Amino acid sequence: MKKVIYLLLLMPLLVGCADKDDCFEIREKASQNGEYYFLDRSGVNLISENRLTGQVNVTLEVYNQYSVGEDYCID
Repeated sequence: MKKVIYLLLLMPLLVGCADKDDCFEIREKASQNGEYYFLDRSGVNLISENRLTGQVNVTLEVYNQYSVGEDYCID
């Protein structure tokens, strides 16, 4: 019974330390019509929605803070 209690107490700690699934390497930066994007793979057509797979729309300030090859995490 004590093992179960310890496991239940440790689970939130283990879950909190897990890697973020919402991070990716910036493969390409692009801008179009005054909007700025990070792309997680090259050659992706820009569309007007945020998707982790493909592109993420960011502000100009964030766009200028990161370079191709760096990791970017969505908050």
